[in-house]
Amino acid sequence: MLYEYQSGLRGSFSTDSCLIHLSDHKRGQTSKGLFIGMIMLDLLKAFDTVDRAMGVESMD
Repeated sequence: MLYEYQSGLRGSFSTDSCLIHLSDHKRGQTSKGLFIGMIMLDLLKAFDTVDRAMGVESMD
């Protein structure tokens, strides 16, 4: 099950749609006097630098 606003690796969603949602959410929360913090992760190429043979060997 995907989060309603997940934009990565999903058709008809883009970086723009993600940023629009984020901007709207931030604006709504800051107008209430709340502090906004975020952690952003890009996992698409997270394992590209791992040696494939070593990874397969460690799974055996």
